[in-house]
Amino acid sequence: MVERMRIIGYAGHAVMTTDDVADALMTLAEAIARRHEYAAVTVPTFNGVSTHIGTARMLLGPGHSLVVEASPWNGAEPDFSTEATLLRMHASYPRDSLYDPPERDPFPGWSDDSSFIDDY
Repeated sequence: MVERMRIIGYAGHAVMTTDDVADALMTLAEAIARRHEYAAVTVPTFNGVSTHIGTARMLLGPGHSLVVEASPWNGAEPDFSTEATLLRMHASYPRDSLYDPPERDPFPGWSDDSSFIDDY
């Protein structure tokens, strides 16, 4: 039995989604709460009984709790990679240094002094 699916508890309900989506959702929820902001997000869900794929809309922010736990799973994992990427593209999702602009001078030794033109 492979545990690749996650159960997300939210507001007295539970939904099943992929590990990737659950990870992105928890990271985003933490970042939004730290900023004292609120955001509504849509999460893809899977009922685990049939091939029914649905969505759950959640409000993230301070005071909104999420619980994520592993769910035993034997079947094929639905492909929610696009939805996980969309959660990671949210404006409040924390970025690592690969996405931050460089703080160094991109043209070392270059001067915007145009006085060299007068030398000709």
